[in-house]
Amino acid sequence: MKAIKITIISAIFLAAFSNVRASAHENTNFQKQLTSVVEKYVVLKNALVAGDEAKATTAAKETLEALDKVDMHLLEGEDHMAWMKWQKPIKANLNGIVQMQGLEMKRSHFRIVSDNLTKAVQNFGVEDGKKVYVDFCPMTNNGNGGFWLSETEEIRNPYYGKKMLTCGEVKDVIQ
Repeated sequence: MKAIKITIISAIFLAAFSNVRASAHENTNFQKQLTSVVEKYVVLKNALVAGDEAKATTAAKETLEALDKVDMHLLEGEDHMAWMKWQKPIKANLNGIVQMQGLEMKRSHFRIVSDNLTKAVQNFGVEDGKKVYVDFCPMTNNGNGGFWLSETEEIRNPYYGKKMLTCGEVKDVIQ
């Protein structure tokens, strides 16, 4: 009789939780989509490092396209709400980069994109086999600092370009 109760309880437990989706930390499809956004973002970052306004605009458009392909329905609960909170300013400020003229305006929008995308990557991770560096410049944003994501350990500051190319430090590595 005890064995039957345990079997029934086990069956109920398994049935109740068999349809639960993996958390974002285990959701490789979401991580792949987020990694695609990061890869396009890195092109944008490198355009700002180089001071190339036209490439920055093109890269922001491509990052928006990758962002639009992220399926937020892969996430549930707190993960879904967190992504929604970060995705909205990422999208708005990528649009700002596309629409605004001048590197300084683009860089001011880039900081907000970077802050929110950094939070998302730190929370959800990236595709297996990928490595992303979280860099920080204490000088940008009127001395309040700002983060950005990089594909290399070498510091290449997108906020100041050639003026302060190596200003910053690696704060985290996400794998």
